[in-house]
Amino acid sequence: MGDEVYKLHKKLNGEDWERISTIFMIILTVSLSFGIPFFAFVSTSDSSIIYVAVTAGGILIWLFGIISMLIASLKFQVDVNEFVRAYKRDYSERAEIEILEMAYSDALSHAQEGLKNALTAWLLFGAWVSLTEIGLVSGNLGIKNSSVFWFGIGVASLLSFAGFIFTILLYLRKRSIEKALFAIQLKKSDKAEISIKL
Repeated sequence: MGDEVYKLHKKLNGEDWERISTIFMIILTVSLSFGIPFFAFVSTSDSSIIYVAVTAGGILIWLFGIISMLIASLKFQVDVNEFVRAYKRDYSERAEIEILEMAYSDALSHAQEGLKNALTAWLLFGAWVSLTEIGLVSGNLGIKNSSVFWFGIGVASLLSFAGFIFTILLYLRKRSIEKALFAIQLKKSDKAEISIKL
């Protein structure tokens, strides 16, 4: 992997974040993941599966949901033109069609990873909000701290909605890259056939 492509991968993987930003994101993720599920709710029955799911399960949901959302937001920055430019700089000796194929394949893998994570975040936060509503309606869950409760519901709903939007946009981007890559591969195979015939 060349220098320019490596830099692009670092950017899309969040490796070039400053140390302060990384520490802040870790503290925020852990605080939300542990704080909201336990400080917002109280069990109203002796053995409530919903309470365990919303609190103990909620830690994992929030943790994986926030991480998935961060990855999706990083991968959302995928720009095929940046990949083409990076591959042209690093592999200038290669044929144009090969550079395009490598650049589009690489961009596609990032778009697919972003789509998977956006879908994960959407489903996880949506599931947590649904479990919370079921617990409150069924009477198995009570509100311990209304401020934390409304904050948690609001943030989870916003993150779920953002995950839904990212899912749609990343799917469209992935389909666009796939179509272009397919056209490039067809063109490459046509050139190979012509050279064999000659």
